[in-house]
Amino acid sequence: MKSHVYAWGIRNTQGMVFSPAGQLYATEQGPNTDDELNLILAGRNYGWPNVAGYKDNAAYAYANYSKAEGGCEGVKDPAANGTSVPPGVPVQKESAWSDPDFVEPLKTFYTVDNSFSFKDPVCADSSLYYICWPTVAPSSVAYYKGGKAGVPGWENSLLIGSLKRGTIYRVRLDPAGHLPLGDAEPLFRSVNRYRDVVVSADGATIYVATDVEGSLGTGENGAPATRLENPGAILAFKYSGAR
Repeated sequence: MKSHVYAWGIRNTQGMVFSPAGQLYATEQGPNTDDELNLILAGRNYGWPNVAGYKDNAAYAYANYSKAEGGCEGVKDPAANGTSVPPGVPVQKESAWSDPDFVEPLKTFYTVDNSFSFKDPVCADSSLYYICWPTVAPSSVAYYKGGKAGVPGWENSLLIGSLKRGTIYRVRLDPAGHLPLGDAEPLFRSVNRYRDVVVSADGATIYVATDVEGSLGTGENGAPATRLENPGAILAFKYSGAR
């Protein structure tokens, strides 16, 4: 019997895009760490909830609250994320799980070690601790193929919007589209939540839709901000040639 499930193990995907070659890329919001950029392949498992990001036992373990002794009501601490859980909740390290169909992400935003504090006092006001977590909350993803009026050297890149950082991240891909080249480049910073990204046909203009409201981290120390610069707007970033 043929399965109608294309791929699985995917957590909270808010952006997908096909490349001109037909490859499917997706952004995925992680729990407290390890937002992901994935190349989606047929019949493959992307790990959730057994793995978040890379299979490295770093700052994540699968806490199975559905099997908690006495039920799961009132026991979940959102800041624990499997690294520290109440008694009676089964916990499984990432390395204890295996699946021959597992695929690691092309890139994470971001992976940290087990010493990371998920309750940074910078974000203690109103308990907005999630703003200080090592995530960017990726929204949409757009493929940048360039063009006659486009930015030189940006061909074969992905542009990923962030709801938490007021930033577009550019990830350059290798010619085959299977590997990211270098670090993600942060662009177009502002005090906004970037919801959607679209590129004009000639490659000259990048349009970004912003949220009407919400929180994000904007200061040098990543402190939360709730007042947006351009709520509910369409921003246009146009390339006008090399300086």
